[in-house]
Amino acid sequence: MSTLKISFDWEDPGGARGDELRATWSRLEIAVGEDIVTQVFDVKVNSVRPAVYVPLYPVAEWIVTNWWALLNECRTPTRTLASPYPRRHNLRFAAEGFAMPWLELCPTGDYVDVEWRARSVNGQSLQFLRAGRALLTLAAVRQSLTQFVDSVVARLDGQGVSGTPLQEEWSAIHDVSDDELLFCKAAGTMGLDPFNIHATTAADITAASALPSKLQRQFFESADPANFNEQLQWVNRCVEVATAQDNRLPTLLGIKRKLNENAHSNLNPWSRGYQLAQELRVELGVSDVERIRFADLGGGDSFDSAIIQEPSTHRGFDALMGINVNGSPCFVVRSAQLASRRFAACRALYTFFDPDSAELALVSSAPSDSQKGNRAFAAELLAPSSLIKGNLSGNVVEQSEMQELAERFGVSEYVVAHQIQNHHLGELAGNEQLT
Repeated sequence: MSTLKISFDWEDPGGARGDELRATWSRLEIAVGEDIVTQVFDVKVNSVRPAVYVPLYPVAEWIVTNWWALLNECRTPTRTLASPYPRRHNLRFAAEGFAMPWLELCPTGDYVDVEWRARSVNGQSLQFLRAGRALLTLAAVRQSLTQFVDSVVARLDGQGVSGTPLQEEWSAIHDVSDDELLFCKAAGTMGLDPFNIHATTAADITAASALPSKLQRQFFESADPANFNEQLQWVNRCVEVATAQDNRLPTLLGIKRKLNENAHSNLNPWSRGYQLAQELRVELGVSDVERIRFADLGGGDSFDSAIIQEPSTHRGFDALMGINVNGSPCFVVRSAQLASRRFAACRALYTFFDPDSAELALVSSAPSDSQKGNRAFAAELLAPSSLIKGNLSGNVVEQSEMQELAERFGVSEYVVAHQIQNHHLGELAGNEQLT
């Protein structure tokens, strides 16, 4: 797997003003794997070089200021924060008038989705040339950023520069206790700065910390500060409802044991979801069934009895899976609309079958690793790519054909479109790409 490499050499600052800028003037090169993100074309001298000349203080200060969000906050469409996500995750916002690449770091759990794009720098005769995308481990990204900030802070200390916001904030991060660390990560997962947070919001986060530990990360990934209390109450109700049921699903328990014997832990989350859905269809004897029914999913058990609706007007969380006193799963879903209900229930079913699953799991809109896995599973279970491919009339798929396929499989058009794109089954009419 690729790594994030930040290389630099200290340079003569020339006429730069400000002690922290002069002390940290540098030739900076950033690479992801073999791709040099900082490769630029310098219009003035008509040449290409792999690095930029900038002070490192603003870069390190931006990293430290956004530390908790940068390493914990995934991009969630339902969240309504005042400041936009890129300000906390895209390196171009660390520029402060200097030339910095478009480089975005988006955590997804144990991994970070890293993307870089070509761009021209306004007011400067520089053009960043490279574009690409890679999935890096969170541990590796954290290590690279830590080493970089440590080096900049050491440079300031060595040059006699002290008392800067960077040095004070970095020291505060290192001084966080184990108990405070949980709070800081929770705040960061919501895109908030734990060192600069409203007392009411801090109290909300503390209240949510009473959730079962297995749910906390998943809750904070999609929690909306504007609707925080309502969402927390909904999750608590779902936990009570799910764990209080007394249904028994022995066949599903047996299938889970069998599937876990062949667990594909080496696959990425979405590939693992696809694989598990295909294996489950084989076990249930519905490999060639297009419109799968809830009755089919029980393998003889009453799967319908395990699905309970708990309405909510707030989006962000779609379902919760909980294990009851009999060791069987229950699936609490938000939506009453049939296609949405089917999809949410199947996403929750994945959290039961997943060998890494816990006794409680939330299904949400977050693009985290676990949510990517359950979305891929539900899509492949309800609308298998092989069956969609067999029903396509050609390489270009029109809107009307997607509507027909969605009705045929009992899913939304969005699910069909994603299956077509993700499995490279054809081109959507108009070359419209989903995000």
